[in-house]
Amino acid sequence: MYVSESHLLYLKNASEEREKAQKKRKRIEAKFGEAKKHHSMMRARYRGRWKVAIQIFMSFIVMNLKRVVKLLKIREESVKLAFSSG
Repeated sequence: MYVSESHLLYLKNASEEREKAQKKRKRIEAKFGEAKKHHSMMRARYRGRWKVAIQIFMSFIVMNLKRVVKLLKIREESVKLAFSSG
């Protein structure tokens, strides 16, 4: 397998921007992995561009609502701790 010298230099020199981009990518890929594993996004359930778009839209709405509930629970717990310790 041939790898060009410029590509080897790119691989050796990990810049700050590249590291930040990789961290962002990891978080984004985790969400797509969750969608595939837990929300039936491995294959489209319906056929047709609009039906698939609606399926994706609804799946990500569910994922976002789950996140909102989790964040509200965390906030509620932190508020309880703040008032109970004071």
